[in-house]
Amino acid sequence: NGALQRMNEAVGCLAPNSDRTPFYLRIKARVKMTVQGTNKPAHGCTNDKVRARGNFARYNCPHFMVISHKVRATRNFVMEAHDVNLDWDPWAWNDVDLIYRVPTHQARTDIDDFSIQILGGPANAALYIDDFAVMRVEKHDLPADNPVWDPLSDQRCSENILQNGEGEYQSPWGWDAFGRMFGHTRIDVVVDESADTGYSMISFDRSLPEYQGIGQFLKKNCFQGYDYYVHLQAIVQLYDQSDGQGVTTCNTETVDNMLDCPFVQLDIRRQGQRFGVPYRFFDRGMINNWNPYGWNKINVILAIAPSPTGERLLSEANIDLVLFNFLGGPPNTVLKLDNTVAQRIDDYADLPGGVPILGLEGDPLVGAIKACSMIGDPHYVSFGGVPFDNHEPGWNTLYETAKLKIEVHHLLVIGEMSVADAVRINYEYDGKRLYYEFKDGAVPLIDSTLTFPDPAVRITIGTLQWRKMWPYSIYLSTYEVSGCGGLCCDGDFTQVRQNVTETEDLLCDTAMSIKDAEALCYKSRDTDFFEACILDVRIMSCVEDATPTDSAKLIAISTESVEVKQAAMDAAESEVHYAITGIGKEPDYGVVGDPLIMGLSGQVFKFDGRNDAWYANLASDSLQWNMKFHQFEECPEHEDLFVTELGIGFYESNYLSRLFSTQKSRTMLHSVAIRVIDENEFFPGCPSGPEVCLGDGSLEIVVDGESITSPGDYYSSANGGLRVVAYNVDGACSRKWFDFVEAEGNDLFGRPARLLSGNKPPIDYLVEDWETMVNPVACNEWAQDRVQYDDLFLQRGRWSTIHIETPLVTFHVEYRQNIASGNCLSHNVDAWMAETSSELSSETWKGILGETRRPKYYKNGEQILGDRALILSGKEDSDYEVSGTFGSDFAAMDYGSWGWLGSRG
Repeated sequence: NGALQRMNEAVGCLAPNSDRTPFYLRIKARVKMTVQGTNKPAHGCTNDKVRARGNFARYNCPHFMVISHKVRATRNFVMEAHDVNLDWDPWAWNDVDLIYRVPTHQARTDIDDFSIQILGGPANAALYIDDFAVMRVEKHDLPADNPVWDPLSDQRCSENILQNGEGEYQSPWGWDAFGRMFGHTRIDVVVDESADTGYSMISFDRSLPEYQGIGQFLKKNCFQGYDYYVHLQAIVQLYDQSDGQGVTTCNTETVDNMLDCPFVQLDIRRQGQRFGVPYRFFDRGMINNWNPYGWNKINVILAIAPSPTGERLLSEANIDLVLFNFLGGPPNTVLKLDNTVAQRIDDYADLPGGVPILGLEGDPLVGAIKACSMIGDPHYVSFGGVPFDNHEPGWNTLYETAKLKIEVHHLLVIGEMSVADAVRINYEYDGKRLYYEFKDGAVPLIDSTLTFPDPAVRITIGTLQWRKMWPYSIYLSTYEVSGCGGLCCDGDFTQVRQNVTETEDLLCDTAMSIKDAEALCYKSRDTDFFEACILDVRIMSCVEDATPTDSAKLIAISTESVEVKQAAMDAAESEVHYAITGIGKEPDYGVVGDPLIMGLSGQVFKFDGRNDAWYANLASDSLQWNMKFHQFEECPEHEDLFVTELGIGFYESNYLSRLFSTQKSRTMLHSVAIRVIDENEFFPGCPSGPEVCLGDGSLEIVVDGESITSPGDYYSSANGGLRVVAYNVDGACSRKWFDFVEAEGNDLFGRPARLLSGNKPPIDYLVEDWETMVNPVACNEWAQDRVQYDDLFLQRGRWSTIHIETPLVTFHVEYRQNIASGNCLSHNVDAWMAETSSELSSETWKGILGETRRPKYYKNGEQILGDRALILSGKEDSDYEVSGTFGSDFAAMDYGSWGWLGSRG
């Protein structure tokens, strides 16, 4: 409530400048407030509340609304403005003086109504106004000491989009009762001493709570641009309106049970009409821990506009208003609401950890992925981005949950300073305890990385020999950071965390100066590891027999740490972005080493198999992709079975031959087998013939019956064409991820010359995606040398990369032979599909990987991601066994494959 001045005669003052430069309104008035009916000052306006733009208690101070209205075009804008320099004196008249930047949609002369309103103050306060003036000001005439209020860059978007989120006006000002078309429903404010503010909002008289509740019309200026999120928090209660009993039926068993819970709905309006369907969001964590007799906290992140294209786009371009509603509960219940906060967050890295991210379609996704790192002597950066040191000798807990414990061993080397010289991991999987220990330079077999499904944790372990020791670095990423223990977890206050100054106190008197150390660590500037690098170099200068090489290795560790951590975070964020939008890089899938199946719909599950047996990975009318497992007995249990051979057969499409056994068998167009020559021999070296061989003599490729053991570019034009490009790679250039691209229409098949003519230089396979490598920077340097010297096929190495291209499908294969802790040596062959044609995509896919093409769901609507028994139709691994390299008959071929379990509602 307040005083409003209609200024339709002044619409001409809003004419835009011819050069489109902005202009401003200077709004001035003298005001004071008293308690209504008395001369006592009305308290409630304080200077800190005026200046804290995200604090809605600032409405207790006088402020303005600039209102423009165009009837026919329904172009209605109500923009607020505050004097952030206001120095309020409750006992006297106060001068309010502010500069308002006129936004583009108000800078026009075709407005039907133009008004300015002055309002504000605590409840039951009388507002006295005098000397009210509004004037247009050009940019060159702006007063120097008066900050500009820009309504479209109002910081409220990042602090609280919602108005009066706590009912602090002793009224639901800014809120409205939604769903009146379904029956009379009302909202109000009640005194509630259990809430922080003493007041709570309620929605009652609700016969259809799924459609009736309390909400707000939100300004669209907070919904501009792309790739942003809204962090929503509120506390809620539900109770029966007649007897006050709490609601006990809120749970996730069925859709109806979830509708008995509070939820949030976004309703989008465009030119007065609904834009698309309403978006509903359920906080499953709150529902699973529902308290019928007290407050429950909604705490979710909404992925509002995650991409610049696609149907899920929500931005200023396609909305006029956003309706933000709190709904839900059984019929005739009261919804109580308090402490509502909705904050826009533009940077993924700023998302709070442990909070679930929901897509616009309400898809339950993982929370924001957070990273913790440890390098050097040792320096840590927690999940919350807090840097610190720790020199406690012995085993220290890095990360711990009920099922997973990761520890780091600190060894004292220089006085009271230490290095991390070993890592050990205890993990409970499928009722069994798994144990890993890495020391003396040993790292995980596959990409130096271990991935755990529950809790979902990815850990990369690196090491570099330094002064006859092997210091370890660790990069741990997960979205499960709430309630964890260990040095990475900011909430674990039992851990010893030292700041840099405490470590500097341990330096010798002759330590290198900070300035000189900064110059040496220049490459890691502007990173979390810059200060760590500086300190390490200064520590090294205190060692009597230290050499320049020792310092150079420390600097290399810091530089590589930046690259590896950034690569890990980029991959993690890319996976989340793909899950939200379906755009970008799909999470990697295929068969990776120890047979962990990464499915076509985001599944990750273990397929045990048996030693030296062949299994159908993907079977269709025109493709048969098989794999052989081999057990390496010296490796740890459950980590000892690896894929060591692939068989890929390409066939002339003959659908009837797969339906009727009486039809003649399919015609094979091409065959490719990739195999380890001797699974019990490692690094054998090349035979007497070729000078350079694949996998240091361990790998053979057989194409249409012809053996290939040397790097090269092999091409056949028969039967539609086949190209195989094989070369040895440096360890840094082994790909960690690969993406799946489905060709549009028949472009891939219709233009085979583009793919198979040999016009694409083999080196392009290496350099075009160098960002996806294990160590992108080091790989790029190695690849550029190959370009300069034109010697890709002359490189020796125990790791190899193979590209197989046909008009039907393109494969990417990585071969490695690895050394792990103790006597564990192994070979493994990783394979991905890189591209598929529309022809292959239109066929029915069977086999282990083929069955993951269609997701399956639990009865509560959640996708099944890790339960092999429910993902695959064949309950026994033997259901997928085939007779050999190109065998095509297996029991699960005839099993049904359903895309659901129960109802999604």
